[in-house]
Amino acid sequence: MNYSIRNLSLGDLSLGLRLSQSAGWNQTVDDWARFIQHEPAGCFAAFQRDQLIGTVTTTCYGSKLAWVGMMLVHTDYQKQGVGTKLLKTALRYLEKKSIACVKLDATPLGHSLYSKLGFVDEYTLRRWYLKRQPTVSDQSSELQPVSLQSAQEIGCIQPLDESAFGCDRTQFLGSLRAGSHFESMHGGFGMRRTGRVSDYLGPVVAEEAPIGRTLVRRLVSQSETDLFWDVLDENLDAVELADHLGFQPIRNLTRMHLGRSLTIQDPQKIYALADPAVG
Repeated sequence: MNYSIRNLSLGDLSLGLRLSQSAGWNQTVDDWARFIQHEPAGCFAAFQRDQLIGTVTTTCYGSKLAWVGMMLVHTDYQKQGVGTKLLKTALRYLEKKSIACVKLDATPLGHSLYSKLGFVDEYTLRRWYLKRQPTVSDQSSELQPVSLQSAQEIGCIQPLDESAFGCDRTQFLGSLRAGSHFESMHGGFGMRRTGRVSDYLGPVVAEEAPIGRTLVRRLVSQSETDLFWDVLDENLDAVELADHLGFQPIRNLTRMHLGRSLTIQDPQKIYALADPAVG
């Protein structure tokens, strides 16, 4: 099969959206644009003539950590080596940048490919789905949200997120926050944004469990649509809360890593992922 691989550009947004839509994924055109704008030289596309048949993105957080995402191959071209070639192209790019650790959140379909290329399992996680919004009340909570400006002034967002995620991702969070509903309080913050299929809850990071629960409840209660929520299974409190709020588990994923230096994260502080494509 003849095809070529080149960088994915902003001019390919409609094609990328069509590909992810055909796979039933939740990303919007704004999500695609964010991936490309954050790492323009590290997002790749496979084309057969003028048809987009596959994609992969990388999101770098300095030289300490990078995330591989949007690993998609059109159904007509699967099991023909397209995904492997795209992934190897992305990994070569990250190797040239001397990234210490590469991570991704693998679907069951992609897990064997990643294992063959040296990725090792780290955590399991699940996507939870809320079909009908429950009535959530947390008015008794004494934890009060603060404005984004106040949160920045007390310096709680970046240090807390870095302690949970394992590295500084301030730049990416800034771009993500621009298109999200944002909540913060002392010791935690969270976001919710519009997706193609349903709203998406995340990221949510909290120093302590009561803060994480309060942020999630607020973000859920303020949404009027269905919700996706990706939760690390290691965070039993978040898993219990998802079940309590009426969410149903619909997809299993595996967090995997590759590299010379594992970036350590704290699942107990991570109440929601930002996106499996970026961590």
